[in-house]
Amino acid sequence: MFKFRLQQVLELREEREKAKARELMAAKEAAESARQAQDALASLRDNSRAERDAAQDDALPVGHLHQFGFVLESLEQRLQHAGEHVSAADEVVQGAQGALNDAARDRQILDRLKDRHTAEWRVEEAQKDRLHMDAIALARFGSKRSNTSNPTQ
Repeated sequence: MFKFRLQQVLELREEREKAKARELMAAKEAAESARQAQDALASLRDNSRAERDAAQDDALPVGHLHQFGFVLESLEQRLQHAGEHVSAADEVVQGAQGALNDAARDRQILDRLKDRHTAEWRVEEAQKDRLHMDAIALARFGSKRSNTSNPTQ
């Protein structure tokens, strides 16, 4: 039976790769959440602009229009902050993707080494089997020959 000497290391690499995949999924979820928050703020800003434009047509007092301006300015700042948060989350996703790629590459190296060792082991075992079968065949041939050369026995 073949036993890969680095099996524990391979298993650790597989676990590391799975952990990196989980980290990537968490980073993607966080980035998506940040994008959704940014989209919600953009929608709120657009609705507020539409309300301000409608209010300008209704000839509201200047104080109300200024208040709309302050609200819109605040929303713009929050939207800019949300955009920065989305960018940071995207960078985390890219970093997690790179770490997953590295972990997968490390595991694949050991997988290929294991495959190579397994193939070598199979060749060695086949060679041993052939030698054993040859020895059995030679022994039988020798015993048949000795039986045919001594017909009196």
